[in-house]
Amino acid sequence: MRYFDQAISLGPDCQTAFQIRRIFGKPLCPSGIFDSQVTPLSALLAYIESDFCGMFNRDDLRATDWGVINTKYQTVHPHEFADGNLENYGVARKRHDYLCAKIRRAIQGSTRTVFIFHSLTPREDEVQMRRVLRSVNPNGRFDVLAVEARPELPPSYPSDIWCGNDEHWDTALANIRIRRSATGVLRRQISRISNHVLNVYERCSISFGASA
Repeated sequence: MRYFDQAISLGPDCQTAFQIRRIFGKPLCPSGIFDSQVTPLSALLAYIESDFCGMFNRDDLRATDWGVINTKYQTVHPHEFADGNLENYGVARKRHDYLCAKIRRAIQGSTRTVFIFHSLTPREDEVQMRRVLRSVNPNGRFDVLAVEARPELPPSYPSDIWCGNDEHWDTALANIRIRRSATGVLRRQISRISNHVLNVYERCSISFGASA
């Protein structure tokens, strides 16, 4: 059995975030940028190697029939833009940067974290992802788990096929436990307070700039 304080999704889509929260509970699975966008492995590695900078530039985004796509990194953003309208880019960018900051802090912090994603080639992708994360924080208290993607399995929720197969995920994560340790709870509370302070600071900065 492997024990952690929190589980965080690394995508590549909504399925991972849904499943880890179903299994471990939402309070133990903080939100992040990879919860609600489609992120190919190459883009995921680019996010981490670039320290999450330059991954959501306005000039790289295009509205298509599939939603808004980042033409440079091939990420798809189905939730950030209503009807593919890029006019609210400023709001989307602010949320994107906020969620990126949460993942960055998890990588660089001391909270015991398991980063989870699903992949058609889990063994090699897990090794590659662990190598990149360790290059950022060699002594980080985290590990990586790649769950094998099994699109041929029947979805547990036929009307929401993106959720995947519950039984498959239950088996894949059977050896993982997320515990509410006192230290882990304190760290999460500090993280939430830090996020709140950062948001307040950003709003005040924007308001001050507008009134100046």
